[in-house]
Amino acid sequence: MAFFTFLHEYGAIVLLLLTFAVIIGIIIRNEIWYRKHNTCKHGIYNPRKIKKDGSWKCQKCYNEYLKAECEKEEAKIREERKKREEEKKKREEERLKKEREEYKKEYCRISKSVRAELCSTMLTTISGIRRQNPYEFEDFCAHVYKKNGYIVTQTPYSNDGGKDAIAIKDGKKTLIECKHWAEERTIRRPDLQKFYAAMKEEEANEGHYIATCGFTKEAKEYAEKFNIKLIDMKELSYIAGIKTNNEVVFSFSVPCLTCGTMVSFKSVGDKSRKMCANGHLVNNPAVDPMEPRCPFCDSKLKCIEIVYKNYPNKNKRIRYYGCGNYPNCNYKIGIDEYNKEKELLMDGKC
Repeated sequence: MAFFTFLHEYGAIVLLLLTFAVIIGIIIRNEIWYRKHNTCKHGIYNPRKIKKDGSWKCQKCYNEYLKAECEKEEAKIREERKKREEEKKKREEERLKKEREEYKKEYCRISKSVRAELCSTMLTTISGIRRQNPYEFEDFCAHVYKKNGYIVTQTPYSNDGGKDAIAIKDGKKTLIECKHWAEERTIRRPDLQKFYAAMKEEEANEGHYIATCGFTKEAKEYAEKFNIKLIDMKELSYIAGIKTNNEVVFSFSVPCLTCGTMVSFKSVGDKSRKMCANGHLVNNPAVDPMEPRCPFCDSKLKCIEIVYKNYPNKNKRIRYYGCGNYPNCNYKIGIDEYNKEKELLMDGKC
């Protein structure tokens, strides 16, 4: 009863005191938090604003802040400078790339004309024919027979069964064997016996044995007995219409693919590589002029064969020439298409 009487008389005062105590506690707590969070790492309480961002710091903190801002500005300047240098380097690389592409186009253009001229001279001189490799010699002989009215079918370069081509004219089948041997070697009787076995197998009417070297006496007697015509370089040059033994030697210049400096070569008897004035190696396009080469990067072409193992193209074979500079160059051409171009080159039409 006394407690309720006390509350009735002094309750408002007690409530006012409690409210005042709570307010004082909140103020003290905020002050403690404020001092705790506005004291710098140097232990200095400084409510004065020094920087625009509203940070409460001492003078040392402000100096450190200025130093950090300067470092940020310098880093930004360095980054911009680096970016400008990278852009400049990129522009320079693009310029060099364009220049090298122009050098490559010019090199390929000159190489193509040089090789075309060399091919034409190689096919019109005995020494040029001797410089051919065996595969080129087979192609040349087949081309000569085609020009003389034969329908010629060439066999594979390897595993040909003792014959290099089958020629048909006026209903008669002629087997052709081509031997690109050194001039000092000779064709012997066993070589002709192997060829005669191929003639029997193909049921040929006659055989033509073409060689860049001579024949032994026994080989000549055997050939006369079994209807085999022996053709040496003298007779082959007569059939092909070759009238001279002297090769045409000429000079030409090609650009370096790296710096564009012109380097001079000779068509016959020169080095396969030379250094330009700036120390870069430059290839001689006159070396192996009849070898298949890429028209874009002048690299050697490789013969590639693909055999499909899955349906619907099971066991299907595709053969083509691909650039030896793959994957930097993706040029490719079908073997039949390349042979057509080669025949046009032999005819002097391209």
